[in-house]
Amino acid sequence: MGSVNSGDRPDNGAEGTNTIVFRKKEIQEALLEFITRNFMVERSDIKLDLSMIDEGIIDSFGLVEIVTFMETTFDMEVADDDMNRDNFGSVLKIVDYIHRQTDTDIPIRAAT
Repeated sequence: MGSVNSGDRPDNGAEGTNTIVFRKKEIQEALLEFITRNFMVERSDIKLDLSMIDEGIIDSFGLVEIVTFMETTFDMEVADDDMNRDNFGSVLKIVDYIHRQTDTDIPIRAAT
């Protein structure tokens, strides 16, 4: 996924509403692309609202790989205390966590 600039985002006049939704979709897309590529799983096998650990998609080492991807791609730091089920319990929870932590309209770096 290439970097995304603010000119690519929809704007219907309601400040921030569509940008937030679109940004979460971008985060989710980048995360799913990373997961499918690195853990050799089909997107259809990933249930967005269930734990990837409980579903057998990743293990604790996989979680560390996801955190490294997040820190690199979204230019953020994940505190050890934040690594819990509230923040990492599912793809949707990870997306929400990334969005809360970045909380700005930053470009998403291309994964290498």
